[in-house]
Amino acid sequence: MLRDYLIAVLRTGVTLVIGQAAAWLAGHGFELSAATQAELGVAAAFALYVGIAALERKWPRVGWLLGWGKGAGPSFEPDKAKQPSAE
Repeated sequence: MLRDYLIAVLRTGVTLVIGQAAAWLAGHGFELSAATQAELGVAAAFALYVGIAALERKWPRVGWLLGWGKGAGPSFEPDKAKQPSAE
């Protein structure tokens, strides 16, 4: 469970860093306000994550672009110890 959490955090962090870098680079070519740059960073991070996650379903090795490769993303399965028993 901790492993899945750490993988999810790493994959999210990688996309945010790349998204912010893309927004920063775009701000050097155009006059953008700080708010617009922040919005662009979030949009770029979201698009990157969705795109790579979709490609990862077909080609699991693409997952390394999100910081964790070989299609070994988090599983997000329910914790069986916390589910009530069916008695």
